[in-house]
Amino acid sequence: MQLIETNSHGLKKEFKLILPSEVLSAKINARIAEIRKTFRLPGFRPGKVPLKIVKQRYGSAVRADIITASIQDSTTRILEERNLRLALQPQVHLLSGRNTENEEEDLAFLITMEVLPELPVVDLTTIHLEQLKAEVSNKPVEHVLAKLATERQHRERVTEHRPAGVGDIIVVDIRGSVEGCDVTDVARVDFLLELGKENFIPGFDAALIGARAGDVCHFTLGWPDAKLADKAIDFGVQVKELQKVVSMPVDDTLAKSCGMESLDDLRHVVWQQITQGYMVRSRAMLKRDLFERLVTDYTFDLPSGMLEAEFSAIWQQVTAARAKGELSQEAMAKDETTLQVESRLIAERRVRLGLILAEIGRTHNITLTKTDVEQALAAGMKGASPGMWQRMGGQSPGALESLKVSLLEEKIVNFILATVPVTDRIVTPEELFDMAEGAAE
Repeated sequence: MQLIETNSHGLKKEFKLILPSEVLSAKINARIAEIRKTFRLPGFRPGKVPLKIVKQRYGSAVRADIITASIQDSTTRILEERNLRLALQPQVHLLSGRNTENEEEDLAFLITMEVLPELPVVDLTTIHLEQLKAEVSNKPVEHVLAKLATERQHRERVTEHRPAGVGDIIVVDIRGSVEGCDVTDVARVDFLLELGKENFIPGFDAALIGARAGDVCHFTLGWPDAKLADKAIDFGVQVKELQKVVSMPVDDTLAKSCGMESLDDLRHVVWQQITQGYMVRSRAMLKRDLFERLVTDYTFDLPSGMLEAEFSAIWQQVTAARAKGELSQEAMAKDETTLQVESRLIAERRVRLGLILAEIGRTHNITLTKTDVEQALAAGMKGASPGMWQRMGGQSPGALESLKVSLLEEKIVNFILATVPVTDRIVTPEELFDMAEGAAE
């Protein structure tokens, strides 16, 4: 095989591969001879089927396999001899020898590839990071406990024949009429109304303050509808039942409703959860600072193919979110050109960061093990067996590969953060949340 470099511009390389007809024929004949040894055909003894018949049956497939293997071997040779690494799969185009069944014709292919740049060696000893830490006070813990108690409040019938007040819930049947004609739009049966919330129409709650169970109240109000805007509605409201909201006390009763033995146990669990939330935000900030440092300190040319693929994926997400109105108000106000520029900057950052992290992983022999994947999968679906996840991986290989990429990145980040000096800085929870939101924006 002849291999000729035809073009080299930056990270893009082109090579011409010539596969002489005599070489191709020799390889095909050798493979056919091997197949003939075990080929069986009625009327012939094993190994005695004429070569012509075997070649008619398998010649095309053998020829295609040999050509594919020759191209793969040539690509490997190019990379090894020049110490290059592929950024994307190479593209192969047939230049001559259009009739691939003609064994007397040389074949010529153009192999176009884009390789990775010479990546810098990241000196982890020069990276110093600061981690924000916030301590959990009693205030957020008590706030969560109060919220839990509110979520567990319930309604209870009021047996006392007393007037309804703000905060009470009344069960009512509502009828309305205009000039003696019923208005069906306003009719309600067994309607729950929490007085003071104004969940029906303005003035309706106020008209029922002081009503008792069994009362029938009559009053006139305007209905906020274009068809009846100029007409007042005569309401007749039957108060069928009075209920009150019963809050759960913040004590052992609340703890038991949450599956805890005591309020102290519940308070400790809440404290742990809040602490974990602070730690998650703190780590996110730390990772952001690390990534910012890496992409700022280490610059190099990016493979255009990788960059375009990443931009295409990002832009597809942006356009879909924009069509659904799911972008931020600020982003929705931007024109398409501005959004494309911003998306391309994000793509450049992601590709650069991905290459840097991958190089750190390669330099320090950080790899993803089968155990790493199984543990992550088990954590994602508790009780799932590795076999089940293997079957799911077979059904959705793209999702599994995406998970592996994320796991390897996290493993590399963990290695970096365990290696570089990290200084703690104590901040208030408000400061931590404010800075984390700013970083997200």
